[in-house]
Amino acid sequence: MFFRDDQIGWDALAISMAIMFFIAPIIMTVHFAHRGEDPAGPDPLVVRGGDLIQFWTGAAVLDANIPSRNLYEREAFREAFKSVERTDANSRYNPTYPPPIYQGFNALEGLGQIRASKLLLWGFLLAYGLGITLLLRSAGLDLPRGTEGWLLLWAAPASQLGIATGQPAALWLALLGGGLALRQSKRDILAGIVLGILCIKPTVAAPVALALALAAQWRMVGGFVLGGAGVLALSIAADGIEIWAGYVEMLFDTPDLTQRLWFHLNRHVSLRSLVAMPFSGTSWAMPVGVAGGGAAFAFALWLRGKLAPIFARDTHSFPAFALLLGACTFATPHLLDYDLILYYPMMIWAAYQIAEKRAQRARVGIAALIFFYIVPIAYPISEWIHFSVASLALLLLLGWCTAEIDFGGGIEADEG
Repeated sequence: MFFRDDQIGWDALAISMAIMFFIAPIIMTVHFAHRGEDPAGPDPLVVRGGDLIQFWTGAAVLDANIPSRNLYEREAFREAFKSVERTDANSRYNPTYPPPIYQGFNALEGLGQIRASKLLLWGFLLAYGLGITLLLRSAGLDLPRGTEGWLLLWAAPASQLGIATGQPAALWLALLGGGLALRQSKRDILAGIVLGILCIKPTVAAPVALALALAAQWRMVGGFVLGGAGVLALSIAADGIEIWAGYVEMLFDTPDLTQRLWFHLNRHVSLRSLVAMPFSGTSWAMPVGVAGGGAAFAFALWLRGKLAPIFARDTHSFPAFALLLGACTFATPHLLDYDLILYYPMMIWAAYQIAEKRAQRARVGIAALIFFYIVPIAYPISEWIHFSVASLALLLLLGWCTAEIDFGGGIEADEG
């Protein structure tokens, strides 16, 4: 397997590695939740919770005595920024998320921003553990068989970035794991409803919805619509339709919303960023990026054709859906390194293909997996060489997984 020897089992070295992988995320969470002097975290220039400050700012706007649609006015957002706990006056955030996430933080304000931020960081850690457990269960990997895979994903750099940056990616992972676990138990409508809650963050929801549609999981698609509609209904019930009118107006006023975020292009993970990053800052970036996104979508369609016989035998095949979701996510234009949780199902399948000696080209797969596993911590290299290393790593992993299908025996409908 990964740590333990097939013959010896859990020897001292394997146990030591398992303990190290288990405690590392806990130490990381202690560091970011409790080191430093409030309101700062371990970095005196960064407020406790990092990127959570943008959500607390949105909550402050909703608390102000102004119309809710003003949440998406930059001046109102910047004025509210002055009222939250912060360490400097750099208002570099703008309101770009849909209303529900700001409304959710508004509901937590009674706890106090700093206390709530600490609790949320610990909540994110627990959500990672829950999401990984549910994903492994949906792949048919209960304990003890899935122990090593659980530890590897628990300590994965992509998981820890969510805690280090204050991004709620763990919540999306828990919803993804819950939805796929329900799918595997053939409760399709309920699974779709759980996955539909991902509409709180559209860039995460979009590839999931696309994968469900390409896989012709229509009952789940219906549930997904219900889940998304439920999020919308609760949001409107809380603050009225005007807050959504402001959100839609913001989208139309900033049609280049994704382009404005290209200053983080070195952290994007998609075919779009892979081909466009060498042209960033030039007039070629947009057309080349669009072409890359189109090519990734075409690849997802082609892969769906390759997976058709497997879906025909088992509409709930975990391996087939995991690979299809990976391809659809690669076509998404704006996903950062802490959003790599959407690739965890594919990583689980690939890792256990190798560990259980089913892979045709195991050494290539091991190299691709290791490369993709560690690449989130190497994003400064991407900026230095002006090339998206993470996107290249993902392309290699997708290519290896696809080759496993071609060589036969690399993916079976009953493996998940």
